[in-house]
Amino acid sequence: GTEDVAGETTADGTFRIPVKLDQSRREFTLRVQQKPEEGSADSGPLVLILDTVPPEITSIAFSPEKPNPRASVLAIAIAEPHLKNFHMRLTETPGNDPTVIPLEETSTAGTYQSLFTAPNIGSYQPLFHAEDEAGNSTELRSMLTVIPKPLSKVENVRGKAKGTTAVLEWDLVPDDVDGYRIYVGEDPLQALYSLNTGRPTTHATVSGLLPGKTYYFSLTAVKGDQESAEKSTPAKVEIIGLILTVIDGDSSLLLEWPN
Repeated sequence: GTEDVAGETTADGTFRIPVKLDQSRREFTLRVQQKPEEGSADSGPLVLILDTVPPEITSIAFSPEKPNPRASVLAIAIAEPHLKNFHMRLTETPGNDPTVIPLEETSTAGTYQSLFTAPNIGSYQPLFHAEDEAGNSTELRSMLTVIPKPLSKVENVRGKAKGTTAVLEWDLVPDDVDGYRIYVGEDPLQALYSLNTGRPTTHATVSGLLPGKTYYFSLTAVKGDQESAEKSTPAKVEIIGLILTVIDGDSSLLLEWPN
């Protein structure tokens, strides 16, 4: 629907003729013909689609969501299928060049993923870059948080009574820790209070306990403001002695104690 453009073939019979397209339109029909004086060859209608829309990145996720340093992380992105180029730029140290990590399309069209190694502890903003076959591109920033490796669970806690004191022992955790935290309670699921060992030992005594009572002791490892995510299996200790209950009566006292 516009003025024809003309050009000449090269010595081997090929030709390249620039055709300016209206950017406001998407679909075009072209036809290539020989000059009338040179013959009647005709290509017939050639339909072209002008793609000026950048690809869309609909979602980005990391697995695990909050990895530990140097752990393997899977980056997963959902975007337009069959992209020409899709990669992630991750800057580990400010001022340094980013690491370019290509994402490959999986058997599920539009799903791209890549396995990479998590950087050191901190928060990062990786930049995802998508480019389609037409040269359109888009970029999207995401958030990656790398957290310290959690402290190990304390194992094999055992205890015994010695007077009104509980003597506790446990296995040393494989981590470098400042000490251990002992949770004390009369219910295995609920602690009344806690106390710290203050050093990486494998035994402790808890005194001032009431005779005839049963106590449960659970431990966690502690380093700075970090603590084991899970408490140990509680150790049960029965303190030797009787609990005497006294009930007022009319000119009498009722004494009760366990067998």
